[in-house]
Amino acid sequence: MELNYNLCGLLNWHPNWLQTFATSKIYLLIYGLLGTTQAMATIYFTSVMTTIEKRFQIPGYLMGLILCGNEISQILLSLILSYLGGQRNRPRWISIGVFFCALSCFVLALPHALYGGGDEALKYTEEYGSHLILNATELVTLHKRNHGLCMKDSEISEKCKITEPYITPLLLIFLSQFVLGIGNSLYYSLGQTYLDDNVKKTKTPMLLGWALFLKTLGPGFGFVLGYTSLRVYIDPTKTPKIDYKDPRWLGWIILGAVMTIFSILVGMFPKELPENSSKTKNVNSNEETKICVCDQLKDSIPAFKRLIKNKILVFNTLSSFFAILGSNSYLVFLAKYIETQFHKKRSDSSIITGPISLLGMALGFLLSGILISKFKPRAKYVLMYNVIVGALYIFGHIGNLFLFCSTAEDKLLANYFNTKSSKMTFNLTRDCNLNCNCETISGYNPVCTTTGHVDAYFSPCYAGCENFDEDSKVFSECACLEYTKYLTKVSNNRNLLGSCVKECGYGFLIFTSIAAINNFLSASGRIGNTLVNYRCISIQDKSSAQGFILMIASLGSMLSPIIFANIIDSTCLIWTENCGKRGSCQLYDQALFLFSTIAVILDFFTFSYGKETLKIYGDVKEDKDEVISKTVETALVIFSSLFEGNFY
Repeated sequence: MELNYNLCGLLNWHPNWLQTFATSKIYLLIYGLLGTTQAMATIYFTSVMTTIEKRFQIPGYLMGLILCGNEISQILLSLILSYLGGQRNRPRWISIGVFFCALSCFVLALPHALYGGGDEALKYTEEYGSHLILNATELVTLHKRNHGLCMKDSEISEKCKITEPYITPLLLIFLSQFVLGIGNSLYYSLGQTYLDDNVKKTKTPMLLGWALFLKTLGPGFGFVLGYTSLRVYIDPTKTPKIDYKDPRWLGWIILGAVMTIFSILVGMFPKELPENSSKTKNVNSNEETKICVCDQLKDSIPAFKRLIKNKILVFNTLSSFFAILGSNSYLVFLAKYIETQFHKKRSDSSIITGPISLLGMALGFLLSGILISKFKPRAKYVLMYNVIVGALYIFGHIGNLFLFCSTAEDKLLANYFNTKSSKMTFNLTRDCNLNCNCETISGYNPVCTTTGHVDAYFSPCYAGCENFDEDSKVFSECACLEYTKYLTKVSNNRNLLGSCVKECGYGFLIFTSIAAINNFLSASGRIGNTLVNYRCISIQDKSSAQGFILMIASLGSMLSPIIFANIIDSTCLIWTENCGKRGSCQLYDQALFLFSTIAVILDFFTFSYGKETLKIYGDVKEDKDEVISKTVETALVIFSSLFEGNFY
């Protein structure tokens, strides 16, 4: 039975014809597809995060805590799981990890399956209220309430009530992230080291480049899936009265469950993938020795001590921790950033930022891996390149400070908000809407008029509008239009629904181009950084070292969304509110959001130092006459890791 560790198959089934597939290329293909599927799950959740916030009224800071579930499980378990998995059949442990990733997707779909679309979203459908027997007056009242129109005192009858709890959905979402972290720990810590142990060291950069290239395709597909899902109404059995361009569009979260089917199917393959007996003697010797788990845990203590004493590994990991603090949440909140700064629809922000920016990252992985394997540059050149990349990365984000789209709502905020006060206050009441009973907090639904001068209103109610045409999406009988600051008399009293966004296509195009270039440069330096982590430790500690790196990186990933979410929340101007309880943010201070986000990214990019000269190509002889001094080598090794983003 011990020989079966070196055969391709499942359990006791090891046919001879199957052994022809026991090659590094087949493993690379399967591992890359696993990365594609796993990344789809992660990015899909990112794409629909705003939808989840609005559906369950989740503030940004609370969503940041929920996102920590992934990192919490990695911090608690990655070190142990990577050590145990490294001593056993690694492909089968990777398969178990992918199963946990698929399970997390099913758990994430449960909140929608249990709670549905919610009354807040369904009231914008034609079927809303159809089960009630309403007279003509009640129908008019329902129509006005659904579209936020001006309502007289006699038309107000509904009292404040909390319609549904959201504690259980929060726990389920957190659980899904916690389970996902278990799967990620096994996938990341064992997969690449298994590949490195089964090929020549000179081929590792190229194969890692291909593996990361395939993994990068996952976010692209995830963004596409998020784009498609957000264009379908949250309850497809209903007929919506609004289209997906409306800021209240929520999407259909349940489509994410389709992706988990593919995750499970691909997750079965690693259990059949064998160890490559001709190239992994060290690994196989570990597996052929039957050792109790308790004894393995005892043996892990000396291994952990060796990791902590390795200066390059420790310093490189710590500097990566700070880099992840600044860069990790940038991708998580990128869709929200684009919604705020460029006023793009949620579906468009997903499809634009996803494939376009990730294309640069995929090319960076692939080209750098091929070039490093072919030309075999010395460590100092690889690390110096990463320093240059880091500088360009910073300049790219500084350039983003000047890219945004202004709207007519800017004047609206300037007129009504007292930004000099420590607490945001505003007064939207005028003589024209005094008797409209407008909802001050939860009624933000901007309307724009282009008659004469472009002007914006907080909501149809505050514009004094009393009618809404379902077909043309145009408000009418808006009393406040003749009281604009321009004193322009509007003959037809018409307003158009939506924000008054000024044309700034070039600004968004430049932003997208910078993101793509930054991702290309950043990804092109990741292969070299990974080689540093592999070559600074012994073979027996390789899997454990990756678990150690993942644990520290997960700590940075956990703190990052909490920090960003609180900073983003601090720029919020208008919150939804239900019976005095605050929900999600509806409107951000655009300028404050911009500077706060970019400033935090730049603040966290710092560097430390280390030492040692590495042979990153194993047995290939390197020129020792041109070894860099320890001080310079140290700065390069650690500084280079800062600009790789989340490279685990």
